[in-house]
Amino acid sequence: MALNTYFVVVDRNNSLIELRSFPYYDDNIVMLYGHNYWVKRFFVVYGNKIKNCLKIVTSCDLIDNGSLFVGQKNLYYSKSDDYGRVYCYEGNAFGLSFDVTTSELDFLNSSKLPLMRRIQFAYRKVA
Repeated sequence: MALNTYFVVVDRNNSLIELRSFPYYDDNIVMLYGHNYWVKRFFVVYGNKIKNCLKIVTSCDLIDNGSLFVGQKNLYYSKSDDYGRVYCYEGNAFGLSFDVTTSELDFLNSSKLPLMRRIQFAYRKVA
């Protein structure tokens, strides 16, 4: 199963690698993948800049009172259990070359749906 989407590095620093889709589409979508403390730092630094973007986050839950999300719109977070744990599965069991979360599997397996419905199916809206 291929998504037929490729990414190129456009910026890199000690805590962030910015990728751009190729071919490039200005779709106003930001995808974040990382540990919860990294995602929290990202929102502290870049939250205002991306507040109107569609944000899809694959991470364990933020231990946060919601203050990071004030003013954010269209924020979708990976599915987790009641304790905030996000499960990763060995990707090779699904024909993938990387470990994959439940939300990512749901996204991949809903490819016949329109993009927004896929996001709503695979992730949970938090803002």
